[in-house]
Amino acid sequence: MTYEIQASVREAQGTGASRRLRREGQIPGILYGEGQDPVAIAVDHKTVFYALEKESFHTALIKLSLNGETKDVIVRDFQMHPFRREVQHIDFQAVKADQPVRIRVPLHIVNAENSQAVKLQGGRVSLLNTSVEVIALPANIPAFLELDCTSVVAGDILHLSDYGFCFTYKIICYKTWVNVTAYVLYKIEAISLRSLLRKRPCRTHCAADS
Repeated sequence: MTYEIQASVREAQGTGASRRLRREGQIPGILYGEGQDPVAIAVDHKTVFYALEKESFHTALIKLSLNGETKDVIVRDFQMHPFRREVQHIDFQAVKADQPVRIRVPLHIVNAENSQAVKLQGGRVSLLNTSVEVIALPANIPAFLELDCTSVVAGDILHLSDYGFCFTYKIICYKTWVNVTAYVLYKIEAISLRSLLRKRPCRTHCAADS
């Protein structure tokens, strides 16, 4: 999916200027990379907010228009308001087509429901890491990596090195693993307070009899 964002140069800077910008429906941001000095920019809040809700936006090659020039950028960082649905700041990095970049991509589990661990052993498949860092050319950045768990059984521990991924990118850490765990549900019977009192010996009567 292709994303296009319009940006403008942000002249006024500082806390007060950023607050005024947010009230106008804009997000303060920074554009850096390509060996150039960082540029303070502003982008439309609504456009960026809904784009950030899509997983693919975080690994996509974005077309950023600034001063009549279009640059290829990726999202490097962003900050959200502590309790409001509001983006406070965003950082973009300009990239070159022939220079690899280091970026974190999400991991997806597929076919877990068809595995022996889930269907026959009452287990579940869980990820200890939900993303992994890769090095790739901007055009080859994967949107996500799929981990096929069709053949796993309870107790299996699978590493990324067990999967044959494409050689257009390099995974930084192959020690990320998929942990397949099994669990058993036990039936717990509810016991009423009255039944407990019935079974509890009366200390008063026992003391009187003695």
